[in-house]
Amino acid sequence: MSALAGTDLRTFESCGRTMRPLFVTDDSVLSAFAKVHLASDAHDVITATSGEEARGKLLEGPFNVILIDLAFARSAGFTLLERLRSEPLTEYTPIIVGTEREDVTEVERAFDLGATAFFTKPVNWRLLAFQIRLVWRAHELQEARRQAEIEAVTRGVMRDSASLLTEAMHGSEALRAKAREYANALAKLSEPRHAH
Repeated sequence: MSALAGTDLRTFESCGRTMRPLFVTDDSVLSAFAKVHLASDAHDVITATSGEEARGKLLEGPFNVILIDLAFARSAGFTLLERLRSEPLTEYTPIIVGTEREDVTEVERAFDLGATAFFTKPVNWRLLAFQIRLVWRAHELQEARRQAEIEAVTRGVMRDSASLLTEAMHGSEALRAKAREYANALAKLSEPRHAH
C-alpha cells in the first residue's frame, strides 16, 4: 500500500458527513488505484465498470459524488453523464469527470452536459481527493441555500393561504369550521423549523 493510501479521504469526513463516492471506469488499474487512494477507514470507494452497473448501484443507495472516466467504452462516459443529469436521483449530485488529456473540447462538452469538475490522467490522487472535498463543500452550501429558499417560499404560500382561508370563514358554519381547521394547520406549517 502506498504512503498516500487512505490518507486523503480523511478530508471527506471533515465535510460534515461521511463521503460515499462512486467511481465509474472500465480501467481495472484505475479502479484499483481509486479504491486504494480514495478510501478511508470510514468508507469504501464503490466502483462500476459500465453505465448500467453504475445506475444499478445508484439505486442501492445514495452517493455524495460520482466520478466518471470519460475514456471508458468510447463515448459511454458522456452518455452516462447526460443520463445522470436527466434523472431526479442524480440531477444535483456532483459529478467529476476524468479525461486522458487536457482536451478543451472534451472538457467543454462534459461541462455542457452537466459535469461539476474534471481531472486529468495520469491521476494525481492527492489533488483529486482535495478537489472532491472542494466540490462536495460547494455542493453542501448550494443545497443548504436551495433548501432555505424552498422553505421560505413554502412559508410565504402557507401564510397567504391561511389569510385567504381566514377571510373565507365568513361563509356558512360548516365552511367556517373547515376553513379554521385548515388555516390553523397552515399556520403551524409556516412556522420556522429550528434545528435540534
